[in-house]
Amino acid sequence: MAVDKKEFCLINSEWCNWLVVFLAVASIVIGLYQYPQSQEGLRYIQQTTTILVAIAMIWLAKSINERYCITTPNIIDQSSFFVYAIHACGLFIAPTAICIKFEQYFPLQNEWLLCLLYLLSPFMVYGMSVVYYYVLNKLFKPIMPVLTGNR
Repeated sequence: MAVDKKEFCLINSEWCNWLVVFLAVASIVIGLYQYPQSQEGLRYIQQTTTILVAIAMIWLAKSINERYCITTPNIIDQSSFFVYAIHACGLFIAPTAICIKFEQYFPLQNEWLLCLLYLLSPFMVYGMSVVYYYVLNKLFKPIMPVLTGNR
């Protein structure tokens, strides 16, 4: 899409986009209500919610970017392939270890807090990947083109 200069758009209609956002929020509320009662029914609600929230987030991010013209820092652009390549190389263990240590000191009986930690773990992995890129780029500048696919 970047090469052909095409815009990323899932749904062209503004009201359909708002409908997807409304349905995503409604499915989250239904899922929260359904949680303690029915695990089987919750499975289908979660799958539907995942699809609706993904579409809604893409549209909301696009709308916010168009309105406020947000620019990303250069390190984000430069490290994108490196993050893609390294994120699955055991980095998911670090957020798990952090959460386990956190739970040793503060017993987590609250499911909302556990859910928050679960949702924050991708950001921890991404942050650590960017830090690895930054450090490796400072220490091993000549080999970084190999590690980033010459990007």
